[in-house]
Amino acid sequence: MRTDECGRCLRYRNGLKCDAFPRGIPEDILTGAKSHAKPHIGDQGITFSPIPKELMKAINKKEGEILIEHVNRVIELEDVAYRRVKSLLKKKGYFERDFNEGGPFYGWSINELLDLVQQKV
Repeated sequence: MRTDECGRCLRYRNGLKCDAFPRGIPEDILTGAKSHAKPHIGDQGITFSPIPKELMKAINKKEGEILIEHVNRVIELEDVAYRRVKSLLKKKGYFERDFNEGGPFYGWSINELLDLVQQKV
């Protein structure tokens, strides 16, 4: 089990390291057996320093923005894939109306359309 103290500290760095322990945070601090709010052997006099609430809100907002960008990119790629598969089916003799509302392939997923391209349907 790991404590979240390190993740809330200004001094934390990736790779389970921090300014106080550049070679690696001791296990008793990582597990929460000891808090680093007080000095610890080898910490160079550097102790836990919580990330200010306003900065934490900004970090969380940025992570949210990154997630939204990722989801939008996935949607964009799915749209590109759908258009390419639809184009292949049109070359096989299907029509645009087949994919529109009321058409036989309206609402089909990309995978279902790919099966049609490969004649598995």
